[in-house]
Amino acid sequence: MDHQQILIKAIRESGLTAKEISEATGVNESSLSRFINGKQDLRAGDYFAVLNFLPEEAKNPAKSRLSIDSSVSLKMLIMQATDTEKAEVLFALGHLFLKEHKNTEAVDLLPAAS
Repeated sequence: MDHQQILIKAIRESGLTAKEISEATGVNESSLSRFINGKQDLRAGDYFAVLNFLPEEAKNPAKSRLSIDSSVSLKMLIMQATDTEKAEVLFALGHLFLKEHKNTEAVDLLPAAS
């Protein structure tokens, strides 16, 4: 399955229309319709704007299928992330950590200030 087929499948699975996606992403609706019908490709920026707009249940499998190098390390992904993405990951990890350690235990696990 090539990159076009992967995104077309994800769009169809999302249940969204080309018009809805176009309005939300700024991608030209007629270009998007031609893409969905297999008549033209999208520019890379438009491709990823559409992909990133899709609901998680459609986007995540598509992103997984697009993985070219599955050996990419977590460290490399973090290094390539935007500051906003890094902050979101840290927030999520902190939230999970506190949830698992019931807040009071988490405080005890922090190193003492010198």
